[in-house]
Amino acid sequence: MVDARAEEKETKAANSRRTWIYYVKDESGRRKRNELEDYADVFDFRFERR
Repeated sequence: MVDARAEEKETKAANSRRTWIYYVKDESGRRKRNELEDYADVFDFRFERR
């Protein structure tokens, strides 16, 4: 089931480039979309919020 609010947030984020979406492999090896800000401790990233 899709969370409409999450989808809306993702769309707005993509348009404003405020959130970066990354594809990461989960335990089963499938690709899974995750927002960078939710995995700040996993990625070494540098970007400015505008």
